[in-house]
Amino acid sequence: TKVVMDHMKPQFYGKATPEQVSELARGLGVAPEAILATGWPVQVVSTGIRQLFVPVRSLKEVQAMSVGKQDTGIMLRVCEALDPADHANGSIMVFCTETVSAAANVHTRMFVPGVGIPEDPATGSASGGLGAYLIEHGIFAATLPTTLIIAEQGLEMGRPSRVEIEVDGTPGAIQMVRVGGQAVKMIEGVLSW
Repeated sequence: TKVVMDHMKPQFYGKATPEQVSELARGLGVAPEAILATGWPVQVVSTGIRQLFVPVRSLKEVQAMSVGKQDTGIMLRVCEALDPADHANGSIMVFCTETVSAAANVHTRMFVPGVGIPEDPATGSASGGLGAYLIEHGIFAATLPTTLIIAEQGLEMGRPSRVEIEVDGTPGAIQMVRVGGQAVKMIEGVLSW
């Protein structure tokens, strides 16, 4: 079943200083140069939920990240510093433009220490913010009326996901973001009280 979710118009918040990037890199377990070398900002973005987006220069460096070696305390402190209001909801999406699949445009990993989720295999809420970030910063050229971006996620967890991101508009004038993909039932249950 294909599911598509409309997002709110994007809002762009705090960008990390080089010192904050270095601290965040230590928390994520990656060299600061892996982030700084992209030339793109580490930034809080929202299309409904504020989250922190972290560009990394290579697929190898993204794949090498290990949730067991991360310092979530550092990660959460940087989220709080960049977004004093919502702390980026303790949500950090790491991405690179190098992919495993030729059909994808971006490779992502989502760490959510703010709610105790070490890693999420498919994150619709963050994919909307990612799409807005990628267009806003000119990482992918906007194609009017809609830019389609394919994100691969969950590969490191053995739960590969393909997320379709549609962005209407251009840098400085993004009007709508939609996120969708094929949904597969993983569990079924009944709540009773």
